Amino acid sequence: MAKLDETGQQHWLQIAMDHADPVIGPVPTRCLRKSIIVGRLLTPKEMMIDPADRGRLNHIPFLNRLNAWWWQMKEDGWLKRATREQKEILVRDLNLVTRIIKELQA
Repeated sequence: MAKLDETGQQHWLQIAMDHADPVIGPVPTRCLRKSIIVGRLLTPKEMMIDPADRGRLNHIPFLNRLNAWWWQMKEDGWLKRATREQKEILVRDLNLVTRIIKELQA
């Protein structure tokens, strides 16, 4: 597959954002990739991943879920409503991510 030029990239990124789901965020990368190959945004049924195609286990789905969760928290106004204590607890819980980054940088 040929790489997209800047105009093509902007076009597909805009499509992904325009069709963002309020819970999971933008169109998932795999589905967007399939849509680009076909040349149009696929329907949800067409985007369903074949159960036989498990792909490679990697970090991207986990990061996508974390990003979707954070996106939803912000959209729901959690940052504005959260108490200082709630924010401190979340920071404490997210320290796991910081530890992972430090391990990778070691």
